[in-house]
Amino acid sequence: MQRTGRQEATRLVLGCAFGFSTSLVNHGFGPHSDHVSKLLGNGWSWLVAGLVAGLFASNWRSASRLVMYFLLPAVWCYYAADTRAGTYATLGGSVDVLNLVSDLFSYSVIGALASIGLGYLASRIKRGGLKGLLAGLLLPAYITYTAWRVHGHSTHDPVSQDVTVWVMTAGVLTMVLYAIWFCTKLQNQPGRCDNPLSSCVEPSCRTLLHRAGSLDGGPRSKILDIDDSNDGVY
Repeated sequence: MQRTGRQEATRLVLGCAFGFSTSLVNHGFGPHSDHVSKLLGNGWSWLVAGLVAGLFASNWRSASRLVMYFLLPAVWCYYAADTRAGTYATLGGSVDVLNLVSDLFSYSVIGALASIGLGYLASRIKRGGLKGLLAGLLLPAYITYTAWRVHGHSTHDPVSQDVTVWVMTAGVLTMVLYAIWFCTKLQNQPGRCDNPLSSCVEPSCRTLLHRAGSLDGGPRSKILDIDDSNDGVY
């Protein structure tokens, strides 16, 4: 229970720091703020940061909760910093409360919904298998595609051109490295079928054949002779 509380508190603090920093660079603070702003101020960075926040959870619900503990404080701190910087200031100097509340509510709902989806992806990645492979490739593939779309429509903006090239490169490298890591991990696991996809369906050849023999109502020896004293299949 204490460990869960520490995890949630850590995500809350990191989320606040992320949202506050994003607002700062959007207003020109820090070195290379024009490039950093287009990187942090885009949904790509928010999705990646949210996914990372849920990767170490034990299940889908815990992952979604941890992602939410990151994204919602990030949204709130972002708009608090924006308000402080004068983004919602009216001509009279007061705060446009209606516009602020509308944006805050909208992106809080989006953050909550994204937390559920990202939590599911994080839990699937941790569990492994074919679904884990697809879950790990989904987000970098989406980010690479959207960066490619933005790159094609921002030829007039050299900063966007630079940032989208970085994002596309990072997305492709992430997919390649994740696929290599996944296959290497799969090959090093004992008791797996030769076909890597079959191991994503059943934990081992032994279990697969045992279940098949049970369905047929006959002994497993009718399907394949298995030596229970050894992990190998003969």
